[in-house]
Amino acid sequence: MKANEQDLLFITTSLDTKWLRYQQAAIEKYFPTSKRIVIPGTKNWPYAWFEWITLIKQHSNYKYFIHIDEDCFIVNPAGIYEMIEKMEKEQTVVCGVPDGGNEWRRNNPIAINSFLMVGKIEEINKVDFELDTLELKWEDEKKEWVNNKSAYLQKKNNTPDTYRTTTAFSFNNFEPYYYFFSRLQQQEYTFSYIYPAFDKKLKSTNPRIHAASEDIAIHMWLTRKWNSDILVFGTPNYWRYMQLEHLLAKNDIISIPRQAVFSNYSMHLYRGSKCYLKNLVRRLSNKKVFKEI
Repeated sequence: MKANEQDLLFITTSLDTKWLRYQQAAIEKYFPTSKRIVIPGTKNWPYAWFEWITLIKQHSNYKYFIHIDEDCFIVNPAGIYEMIEKMEKEQTVVCGVPDGGNEWRRNNPIAINSFLMVGKIEEINKVDFELDTLELKWEDEKKEWVNNKSAYLQKKNNTPDTYRTTTAFSFNNFEPYYYFFSRLQQQEYTFSYIYPAFDKKLKSTNPRIHAASEDIAIHMWLTRKWNSDILVFGTPNYWRYMQLEHLLAKNDIISIPRQAVFSNYSMHLYRGSKCYLKNLVRRLSNKKVFKEI
C-alpha cells in the first residue's frame, strides 16, 4: 500500500529565521493535509535535536516522519513518496543523503544528514535511545562528539559506496546526532541512501533518488549567515538566498511584491559590487601589488 498525505508527519527543529515561513509554505502547498510540527532549536543544543524522537511517540497514528531543516525547500513532492518507496523496498528504517562524500559534507557517509530524512515511526518508537541519561560532549582535540553510551557508527550494513566517488569522507563522529544512527545500528537496523546533487547556481545540495532523477528539494546550508557577504563556492551567500527567494516566488510557493523585488535586486547589486571590490583588494594585496607604507 502506497503512502498518502495523511500518513506523513513533517518535523522541523528551527533556528527561527524567516526561511522557516518559506519552508513551511512549500510543505503546505504540496502536502496540505499532512501534519507539521516545529520544534524550537535555538536553545539546549545539541539535545534540542533529539526532542522530535520523544515527540513522535505521541503521534503513532502517522506512519512516516519527514525530518526537514528550515533551509530545505521541497520542489518535487513525488520525490518524498519515492524516498518512502525506496525505504520500504530495501526494508530499511530511514532514508536520506549520506553525510560524507559530497561537495558540502566530507564526514561520515554511514550517517544521514538530517536536513531531509524520512523514516518509519513505528520502528523508531521501538528503540530505547536512553535520552533521559544521554550526555554529549565535543572533544576539541579530536574534533568529534563523544557520548556516555559508547554508541558510535560502525562500518557495516549497506554503506553507500557509490556516493563516495567525487569528494573525500571520514568515518568520524562529527555530528552529535550520529548517536541516533548508532543506536539504530545496535538494533540491526539499516539505512537507505539517496544522491546528493550539487546545484552549480545556488551552490546547494539537492537530494535525488539517483544521479539522473529530478531534484526532490533544495538544501541551502549556512542559514544563520544567509544575509552575509561570505563567499560560498565563489558566490556571496546573500546572493544565493536572493536567487532562492525568486525561485520560490516563481514556483508560487511565496509571493513577493514587485516593488520589493526591485528594491532587493538593487540593494544586492550594490552589495555585490562592494563585495567584488573588497575581494579584489584582498587578492591584489595577497599578490603584494600594493606597497607597504
